[in-house]
Amino acid sequence: MEEGGQISAYYDTMISKIIAWGASRREAIGRSIRALEDYEIFGVKTNISQCLSILRHPKFRAGRYDTNFLEDQRPMPSRIPENALLSAAAACILLEERPAGDQSGNNHEVEKSEWSKQSLDWMSDEFS
Repeated sequence: MEEGGQISAYYDTMISKIIAWGASRREAIGRSIRALEDYEIFGVKTNISQCLSILRHPKFRAGRYDTNFLEDQRPMPSRIPENALLSAAAACILLEERPAGDQSGNNHEVEKSEWSKQSLDWMSDEFS
């Protein structure tokens, strides 16, 4: 693979793989983790963090997993309490009904710091 090259959709999406072995499951997993932590690849999205998460999971390390392992480990979306949804909906309705230009209740006048007014032109010289 050359810099700037593209992998066609007609080829396997796996552009590389890591194979590790050990005298025990623990040793093989440890070597796999070290190999993934040291792996350097740029310019493409990878699943290295997901692989590391699996290799470090207690159930995987103990060999107590099945074909539902990934589905079982996916985080469940947090449930937003109904009263929070109702409050947000009410706030949206009130904001929509407010006359144009009405800024009542907006007492958050904050003076910007001097830092926010500084030019960042110096950065372009330093990183050119």
